[in-house]
Amino acid sequence: MGMTWEDFKALMVEEFCPSNEMQKLEEELWNHTMVGANHAGYTDKFHELARMVPHLVTPESKRIDRLFGNSFYGYGCKW
Repeated sequence: MGMTWEDFKALMVEEFCPSNEMQKLEEELWNHTMVGANHAGYTDKFHELARMVPHLVTPESKRIDRLFGNSFYGYGCKW
């Protein structure tokens, strides 16, 4: 019997991504800030982290909120 892609990914995460390392990545994404005017570096790192902890940026509305912070909704920029 075959395995779904989602089941395979879950097994890979369970086997190769210790929970303490995943927690570090989650914290890094939560605390990710831009230094100076390095927009490209900021977005590159954001997307790198988002690939590692997709549950924090799915659905797309969460990704937008994390990337732009509250500035997207007119509350001021976290940068």
